[in-house]
Amino acid sequence: MSLVLSLRRIRNAGVWLAVIAALLAGTLHMLRGTAAGAWLSYYVKHQPLCALESAGLRDPTRTYYSPSTGQTKGILRCAPSAPPRLAGGPLDRSLIVVSDMGGLVRRLAPDGHVVWQRRLWMPRGADVAADRLYVLDGHTLNVLDVHDGRELAQYPIAADALALRLVGDHAWIAQDGAGAGSLVEYALSTDGLHEVRRYALPLQGVRGLDVTADAIWIADTLGQRVLKVDRATGAILASAASYFPNSVDVVGDSVFVAEEHLNRVGEFSTALVRKPSRLGCSTVHGVLDVATAKRQANQPGADGESRCRRRGGAQAADLFSPNDFARSPTLEYVADTDNHRIAAFRNGEFFAEVTGFNSPVNVLLLETP
Repeated sequence: MSLVLSLRRIRNAGVWLAVIAALLAGTLHMLRGTAAGAWLSYYVKHQPLCALESAGLRDPTRTYYSPSTGQTKGILRCAPSAPPRLAGGPLDRSLIVVSDMGGLVRRLAPDGHVVWQRRLWMPRGADVAADRLYVLDGHTLNVLDVHDGRELAQYPIAADALALRLVGDHAWIAQDGAGAGSLVEYALSTDGLHEVRRYALPLQGVRGLDVTADAIWIADTLGQRVLKVDRATGAILASAASYFPNSVDVVGDSVFVAEEHLNRVGEFSTALVRKPSRLGCSTVHGVLDVATAKRQANQPGADGESRCRRRGGAQAADLFSPNDFARSPTLEYVADTDNHRIAAFRNGEFFAEVTGFNSPVNVLLLETP
């Protein structure tokens, strides 16, 4: 009798699985071409793979850019099950690390351990003000407590946004997409964001911003340029050619730009005159000409990928699609996105790395360790 019951249960379970599969297939068909359909399709296809990763039954899949095809490969939004690991160091600051494909925002201590982490959908673009961390995630600006990661507020945004910079009680947010009006200044208050002005600039997919007393600095990513814009008038004061610039940070009399597919951090004067860079792909970091650097950085190796893609015998200082840069008084930090690590440098020399991320795209330094 028990065998009969077991067979009956197995058969019933099979029927239910078939029903669930049919319902999912029907739902996907109805939602095909919609955002909800894309979201559900992604989870149906990819979440089982992430579960196998977490169980240690499947080697981790991490995204990377292939210069030989111009495509991003291995897209899988899994949060690594193992914690990050620090090699070298210690670091001189606590870090905030935002991983878009991993869907995580983490605070790391100088010894590399995770203080807290918070899961979002696909976060990108962050800044810190006092004890608050502001993180963009699609149409939402999330406000978190920097000490413990608690959610303090959520503010809706009219369109997907990828870049953020705070100054006082104002926020500059770059909305995804192209055209005039994609860069917006907001006033921050306890009840949300209040639009102050839109800049009539022809921008294309901005992923990095900085704001100083008299200027706005823009990594116009898909426009392949870096801009200095008058904060009061919105007029372009200076421009420099780049190749997929993803961040821009003004430090003293230098402007640092994470040039993603040159595999380096570029350095400019505040007039946006390029200087020799010290960080990144060993074949291009001192090259001033973008066209030459582009050819050298993306020259394929025997495997068809960029020869600056860091592998077993390559230099630890080589970067692979860096997306962000931050500088303390003693160390320089790079979100080395397609190497899935945060790399730290001292005086231009490799110093330490924190590995175990899935596509870290932002790194922020906290004032206190």
